[in-house]
Amino acid sequence: MKRNDKGVSLQNDTRAVAPLIGFILLFGFLVIAFIGYQAQVVPQQNAETEFEHFQQNQNELIELRSAILTAGTSDRQQFPTIQLGTNYQTRLFALNGPPPAGILQTSDSYPITISDGDDETDDVVVDTRFLEYQPGYYEIDIGSTWYENSVLYLDETESSGNRVIIEDQSLVDKGTLQITALQNEFQQSGTGRITLELKTLNGNNIGNLSDLNNEGKLTVELPTRLDEDYWVGQFEESSVVDTTGFDPEPEYEPDINEIELEVDNVTVNTVGISDEPTEDLAKNIDSTTTRGPILDTGPVCQAGDRTINADTDENIAVNGDVTINSQLDGDITAGGEVTVNSAGRVNGNIQAGGRVIINSGGRVTGNIESGEQVNNRGGTVDGSIDRNINGYSPCSN
Repeated sequence: MKRNDKGVSLQNDTRAVAPLIGFILLFGFLVIAFIGYQAQVVPQQNAETEFEHFQQNQNELIELRSAILTAGTSDRQQFPTIQLGTNYQTRLFALNGPPPAGILQTSDSYPITISDGDDETDDVVVDTRFLEYQPGYYEIDIGSTWYENSVLYLDETESSGNRVIIEDQSLVDKGTLQITALQNEFQQSGTGRITLELKTLNGNNIGNLSDLNNEGKLTVELPTRLDEDYWVGQFEESSVVDTTGFDPEPEYEPDINEIELEVDNVTVNTVGISDEPTEDLAKNIDSTTTRGPILDTGPVCQAGDRTINADTDENIAVNGDVTINSQLDGDITAGGEVTVNSAGRVNGNIQAGGRVIINSGGRVTGNIESGEQVNNRGGTVDGSIDRNINGYSPCSN
């Protein structure tokens, strides 16, 4: 029998070519898909993460603004928190860039000047700083957010040429220009959450405000990065503040201007970041009366006694006794005795010419100063206690 062998050489064997070509094509499609995912989907998802952080950050900066103003007006420390940056979602195959960090920092120090128009040697000069949050986003283009003079705004001048106001100024309150000066240098960067300590100085240190002894209008010069149109628009219908001038200040940074205001009276509060402020001027300068040393007489208080039976956020100032039976989110200044009963809570400081009594269940979160004894009968005091102050008379009428 004749054998029919057909010899096939390895060189001519094409049986594995089709699967190999298919594998190469499939691998190529996967590489192209991965490149497309890395180039388009990953940046889009990271941009969404950055925008979510931006929205959260704006809310936290609004709370920070509120905390600065609260610390200044209530003389109580505040502890707002800020998430400086964010982290992208974890990926199994695709790659992320480094997490976008943010920077929260104060500006240089600029002077607030208060004068009565007579003698420049009597001018009161209080330093203040602005606060800037600068994001480090890679995918979205957003400028810095600034706080100054109670205004919170997004600065987009480098891109769109605009400044977007987030929270308007709140300088005028009950017929008074109420200024909160921000002091101390601060800078922190990263992606984590930080807590800011906003501190005030307790007591009645009024600096040299009593040097302003002339009756009439006061002139206040405020440093600002905002333009004249903003400030004039804020005060054009105010009976308390009159805008009289606006000048660039070339001796400072190029963006710093100075707005000049005429006011009937002004309160200057100081708040320090991380440490106590360098100046404590939290007292009212009333231009309608001759101003004298407030330390000699103490604050002017209402005559009589007060009993608080319902929750309130007012500051109590009487020359008699004060009894607290509910929650008071404010300070107490009394010429006589202060009693905090079992259902009472004082979220502020107590200054009393007489005794201070904290009964069981009562609580004081601030500091206590007393001309006599402080009797803690099972209550809680979070702050310091200064008792038996010789000749202490915190309240008069």
